[in-house]
Amino acid sequence: MKAMGVDIPVVLGGIIPEDDRPRLREIGIAAIYTPKDYQIATIMRDVAELAIAHRHR
Repeated sequence: MKAMGVDIPVVLGGIIPEDDRPRLREIGIAAIYTPKDYQIATIMRDVAELAIAHRHR
């Protein structure tokens, strides 16, 4: 995405093996959610905080 000039936080969700998380973070994934992350209010707060932090960069 950076090569295309897109600068946004990327949020990833799905069935993600735990062993893959460090590599995903290394390549710039801002947040990772799996089916075990079911507290929607927490997820929504996290995404809102990512958007606010990105806007103020």
